Amino acid sequence: MYIVIALICVGVDQWVAILDHVSKLKKEMAEFQTQRDDELQRLNDFKNQETKRLKQDRKLFEAWQKQQQAAAAKKENQEIEGLQGSYLLPSLSPFCFLPLSSLLAF
Repeated sequence: MYIVIALICVGVDQWVAILDHVSKLKKEMAEFQTQRDDELQRLNDFKNQETKRLKQDRKLFEAWQKQQQAAAAKKENQEIEGLQGSYLLPSLSPFCFLPLSSLLAF
């Protein structure tokens, strides 16, 4: 009944134009949804690729960092051994941790 009243009040030509515009809007909405879904998928793919790349970069950095720390520790150990060999640094004996009174007892 409402359609009949609307047809009478608006006119058939205008009603056809309205229906045409509604169908165009529905078509545009469907196109927009597909574009939006495609864009979201593309963004998710990019995010996953970047996350994977960052994990790989972090792994490489941590390996490099361990290598640098090991090299520094090795260098320090070599310096300490060199100083001990040249008697600039006394080597630690078990007696150096005993109190003086116990050393006099020996």
